[in-house]
Amino acid sequence: MTEEVRRAALAYLGRGADPRFSQHYVVTNAHQQTGCSETEVWEALWELVVEGLLYLDSAGQQSGTDNWRWRLSTVGRHVVKDGTWEPRDREGYPTGRQVDQDTAHVPLTIAPVYLRKMHLLSAHFAGMPAGAST
Repeated sequence: MTEEVRRAALAYLGRGADPRFSQHYVVTNAHQQTGCSETEVWEALWELVVEGLLYLDSAGQQSGTDNWRWRLSTVGRHVVKDGTWEPRDREGYPTGRQVDQDTAHVPLTIAPVYLRKMHLLSAHFAGMPAGAST
């Protein structure tokens, strides 16, 4: 559901709809479109801020939020235009870089070997008295 809410919020802002911070705009629209709770929409909006796709423009209003606006960042505008993103790959999703399957699997294949060695080392050092050297 979160993915659907995120897409709804980005689409709403991407089409130039009213970006006011109040729940009556982006939050209500995404809530009505997806059927999720307003709390889930707020959570999704803040996730988009953390990922750098949205930011809040205070419009010079330091003391209140009445005139604050949700804004798409440069990356957010790119995402709205292209429709996809992978927030955990900050270098890859703006450029469309693909990672081949072999590269992605290498860490998964060598991890068990290193974990086994770490386990053996931990067991070895756990059996030694404090301050002893090998």
